[in-house]
Amino acid sequence: MRRSRVKEPQISIAPLIDMMFILLIFFLVTAHFEKYSVVPVERPRAASVGILSERPFVVTLSKDGILSVGGKRTDLTGLRMLVREALRGMPERAVIIDSDKGAPVGKLVEVLDECRIAGAKKISVAAEHKR
Repeated sequence: MRRSRVKEPQISIAPLIDMMFILLIFFLVTAHFEKYSVVPVERPRAASVGILSERPFVVTLSKDGILSVGGKRTDLTGLRMLVREALRGMPERAVIIDSDKGAPVGKLVEVLDECRIAGAKKISVAAEHKR
């Protein structure tokens, strides 16, 4: 007497991989990206506030004098390297310093100086429109 072999069920993972890619693309397309850093900054107010049309390189300076780029802390030497890297291929890219109004002025001047040394030609300090 001959026994027939029963096929074991198999799970195909190809559709699972396809679904994972679709979900990844969905979340990348619908994700809300922060325009500025996650460091809380209270900007100073100014009457002559302008809006940039291009995508600037943003440096954040907190009230405590903590320097960050893209939410990651850095020091002045690291800032110089990051600015050089950001300007590579786009030498006219604007650099915005998003400084808290309570940040030490000396630290702000050092940040401006490092950006200039790194080759930035368009440097601005972010401000809120005075009402």
